[in-house]
Amino acid sequence: AAMAAALQARDQVLLSRALLSTQQAATSEANPDAYFRKVIFRGDFLDTRSTVVFGLFLGIGAFVLALMRVKSPKLTLASIFGTIFLDVICSYGPLFPAAQYLILQTFLVSSSIYIAVGLVTIVLIFPETLSHEWLESYASVLDLVKSLVDLQEKVLTDSPEQLDMETEGNTLSKIDGIQDGSLALVQAFTAKSPMLNLEFSYGRWSAADIQALELPLRALLTRARGLSSFTAQYSHHLCTRADSMPPSSTISRATTHSGERSESQDGTQTSKEAKRKKITLRVQDTHRLLHVRGHVTALEVSQHMHITDMIPIVYSATANLRKSLSKALESMSAAVRDVNGRRYKSVKQEPLDNLRSARETLREALATYKESGRIAIVQPLADAVDGVSGKLLDEHGRPTISFRPLFICFVLESNLCWTSEATITLMNQLIELMEERKRNRLWAPTGLRKIVNLLRREEGTAPIQGDVNTMPEPSNDDEYSRIYRRDPDARPPKGLIQNLTYAIWSFALKYTIVTIALWLPQVLKSSAEFTYNEKGLWALIMAQFGLNMYMSDQIGQFVARILGTVGGGVIGMLIWYIGGHAMFYLGVPLTLWCDEGSGHGTDNPYGIAAAVGVFIIPMLFARLFWTQRMIESIMLCVTSVLVVGYSWIDTHLPSQGNPGYGYEIFWRRVVLVLVGFAASFIMMLLPPQSSRKALRLGTACTVSHISQLYGLLISSWLTVEEETEDEKANGKEDSTDQNKSGSHPYEKWQPAFRAKLVSVAGALGAQKVQMATIKWERNIRGGWPAEHYEKLLEIQTKMLSDLIQLAGALSVLSPKWRHRLLHKTSFLNPNLISDVMAIFGIVSMSLETGHPVHEVLPSNLLDRSVYHDDQSRRVGERFKRFDRIDGEEAAESAPITDEPLTGQKLMSMEYSTFATGVSAAFHLLHALDQIHLITKELCGVIPLEGYSRWREEYELKHIKRSV
Repeated sequence: AAMAAALQARDQVLLSRALLSTQQAATSEANPDAYFRKVIFRGDFLDTRSTVVFGLFLGIGAFVLALMRVKSPKLTLASIFGTIFLDVICSYGPLFPAAQYLILQTFLVSSSIYIAVGLVTIVLIFPETLSHEWLESYASVLDLVKSLVDLQEKVLTDSPEQLDMETEGNTLSKIDGIQDGSLALVQAFTAKSPMLNLEFSYGRWSAADIQALELPLRALLTRARGLSSFTAQYSHHLCTRADSMPPSSTISRATTHSGERSESQDGTQTSKEAKRKKITLRVQDTHRLLHVRGHVTALEVSQHMHITDMIPIVYSATANLRKSLSKALESMSAAVRDVNGRRYKSVKQEPLDNLRSARETLREALATYKESGRIAIVQPLADAVDGVSGKLLDEHGRPTISFRPLFICFVLESNLCWTSEATITLMNQLIELMEERKRNRLWAPTGLRKIVNLLRREEGTAPIQGDVNTMPEPSNDDEYSRIYRRDPDARPPKGLIQNLTYAIWSFALKYTIVTIALWLPQVLKSSAEFTYNEKGLWALIMAQFGLNMYMSDQIGQFVARILGTVGGGVIGMLIWYIGGHAMFYLGVPLTLWCDEGSGHGTDNPYGIAAAVGVFIIPMLFARLFWTQRMIESIMLCVTSVLVVGYSWIDTHLPSQGNPGYGYEIFWRRVVLVLVGFAASFIMMLLPPQSSRKALRLGTACTVSHISQLYGLLISSWLTVEEETEDEKANGKEDSTDQNKSGSHPYEKWQPAFRAKLVSVAGALGAQKVQMATIKWERNIRGGWPAEHYEKLLEIQTKMLSDLIQLAGALSVLSPKWRHRLLHKTSFLNPNLISDVMAIFGIVSMSLETGHPVHEVLPSNLLDRSVYHDDQSRRVGERFKRFDRIDGEEAAESAPITDEPLTGQKLMSMEYSTFATGVSAAFHLLHALDQIHLITKELCGVIPLEGYSRWREEYELKHIKRSV
C-alpha cells in the first residue's frame, strides 16, 4: 500500500527527466545494468513527495507495531517480523523509480523454507505435540510439590541455626525456591492451554481432558504453598524466643538495627549499614505487648511446653501422613508420565492400580491421623486446660496457659491435611480419566475458530524488558476483584485508545521517533549511497529492538547485545577462516584444491558447511537452554550467521555496496550495533524512566493488591455471616449444618481469590527479575537501598502464604466456629480492621508518591489487636469474662468462646483450623508492621516532638494500673 500510494504521489515530470538522464549516461558504460543499479542506490530517483508518503506509512506502522508489541504479548513475534518488513520496504522503496512489490521476496522465500523445514522436522524427527510437553511439565510440578512435602521432615529435624532466616542457604530459602519454581513452571505451561485445541494429537487424553486437570493442580499448589507458613512461623518463633523473656523496668524500647533507625527523623543510615546485603527487622514492641509476651514465655518455661519439646511429637505423629502424601504425589506423577509416554504403546493397568492403592493409603492415613494420630500433640495442653477448669485468664486478665506452641503445630497439621485433601481430589480426577479413556486414539483440533480470539486476548501489558507493574486487570463482571480507583482528572476510559497508559504511549512515541530518525539518512540524496553501502538498515533495526522503557534495562541490554555481537563475530570469523582452509571428509582433513582459503575469496562450500556444522552445536545449545541469557544467545547466533553469509556474498556475488568479508564484516556489525544503541539511548533519555522508580511503584501496586486480597477475605467473611444471620432470622438454617464444613458459601469468591493471588505472585516474580537489572542504573544522589527492596519482596511473598492459610481456614470452618471466630477474636474487631486497611493504604500511597509517613501512626498492629481486645473485655467483663489472644506469636493464649474451653474441644479438628486461621491473621499483621517499618526508612518519617516519650509514659502508667 505504501509503495502504490508513493508511486501515485511521485512527480512524473521529474521522474521522466531522471530516467532519460540515466539512460543517456548508461550508454557510455561497459556494464549498463551495474551503472543503473549504482544510480538507484545513489538516490538519483528520490522524490520528496514519494519519500514523505513512505515516511508517513513507516511512522504510523512503527507506532502500531510498537503498541502491538506491548499490548499483545502473543503477537510479539509478528510485531518483530512486521517491523523488519516495514523497515525494508520503506527504506529501499523510495530509491526505486518504479514499484518493486517483490522487494521482500528474499525474506518471504527464506521464511517459507524455514517453515517447510520446520514442519518436516517436527513431523519426522522426534515429533512432540503440545499436549505431550504440557503433561510432562504437569508431572514436573507434581515432583516439585512432592519435594516440598519431603522438606517438611528436614524442617522438623533441623537445628535452630539451620532454620535461621538470616543463615545462608537455610531451609526456608530452599522451600521458597521450590515454590517459586513450581509457580513459574505452572504459569509457563498453562499459558499454552488454549492452544491444546488447535493441534492433532495421538494419545489417551483429549485436549479437554488435559485442560480439566489444570484447576485441581492450581488448588493443590495453593494448599501446598501454605506449608511454608509453618516453616516461617516456627523459624520466627525460634529466632525471637531470646527476646521474649519478661521485660524489666529499664526496658523502654525493644528494637534492633532497623527499628532504631526508624525512629530517626530523617530516616538516614550509615554507609556501613547501607552496604549490607541483608537487613534484620524488628518491629518496635510496646510495653503492653512486651508485658503479655513475657508473661506467656514465663508460662512456657514453668509448664515445660516449649515448641522444641513438641516438635519431636509432631514429627512422629505426622510421619505416616507425610509418607503417604509423598507416595501419592509420586504415584500421580508416574501415572501422568505413563499416559504421556505410552502414546504408541499398549495401555498398562499397573499405573492405575498403583494410583488407586496410593489414594486409599492416603485416605486411611488422613483418617487415622484425624481420629487418633493427632491426640499425642494436643494431649498435654488438653490436660492443662482441664486442670484449670477452662479458666484461661487470671483475675488480671492474663492467660494462665500458653497456647503458642500448640498453635504453631496446628499450622503444620492443618496445611498438611488440606494438602492431602487437595491431593485426593486430584487423584480422583486422574483415576476417573484413566478409567474412562482406556485406549489411545487420534484427537482432531476442536478450537480453530477461537484462534483469533486467543491471539487478541490480553493478559496484562507485556513487560518492556523489565516492566514491573504488570498486573492483569479484572473483568468488568468480577464482583470481588473490581478496581475502584479512578482518575480524578478524567472520566473512566472507554475503548482501547483511552485505556492505554502514559508509559505505553511514551514508549510507542519514542519507538516511532527513533525509527524516523535513522530512516532519514537512507532517503536523503546526500547520504543514501553511504548508508546503503554501510548497511545502515542494521542500525535502524538495532535501535528499534534495543529501545527499552527503563534506564537500567537499557544499559543491561546494551551490555548483553555487545557481548552477543562480539561473541558471534568471533565465532563467525572462526567459521569463515577455518572453513576456508580445510574440509573434513570421512573424518580426514584434506587440503583444498584452491591456492588460498575462503578467507581470501576462493570457493570452499564444503569447508564452510563443515565449520558451520561444528560451531552451530554450542550456539543452538546456548539458544535453547541458556534461558537466563536469551538476548546474548540470539545476538550470538545472528551475528555469526551475518558474518559468514555476507562474507560469502562479498566473495562470490559481487553487488552494490559489498561490505567485505571476515573481520571487515565483524567490525562494521559492531559499529552499527553501537550506532543503533546510541540512538535508542538518546530516546531513552527523553524523558528518562528510572527502573528504581518503576520498582518502587510496582511494590506499591503489589502492596495495594495484597490489601485487596485481605479485604476480599474480610468482605467475604462478613458477607457470608450476614447471609447466615438472614437465614437464621427466616428460619431456613438447618441445625444439623452447624458443625459441617462451610466451604459452600465461599465458592463464589474462591476463583476470584485464586486468580488474584496468582497474578500478585506473578508480579512479585517479575519484580525479582527486575532486581537483577537495576544494578546497571547509577544515580548521583546516592546508592540504591537494594536490601530494603529485597526484604519488601520477601515479606510480601510470606504474606501471600499467610493469606492462603487464612483463606483455607475460612473455607473449611463450620458456621458455628466461623461465628465464634468472627465475634470472639480481636482480628475481626471493626476497629482493628480500620487500622489495618489504613496502614495498607498509607504504606502503598507513601511508596507510590515518596511522601514520608507520620510518626504517630500505629507502628505495631499486634499491639493494637491486644488493645482492642482488652477494651472489649473491659466493657463486657461485668457480663462475662472473655478469653484473649496475644498477637505477635500467633495468638499466645486461647481464643474467646461462649463457654469454657475443655480438653475435648481442644482436640477437635475445628479448633485446629480455628487456630491456624488466627495464627495466619496475626502473622499477616506482623508482616504489615515490617513493611510499614521499611517504608519509614525508605520514605522518611514526619516527627511529632515528645510523642514517643509520652506514649511510653502513658503505656507504663496504664499497665501498672491494670496489674
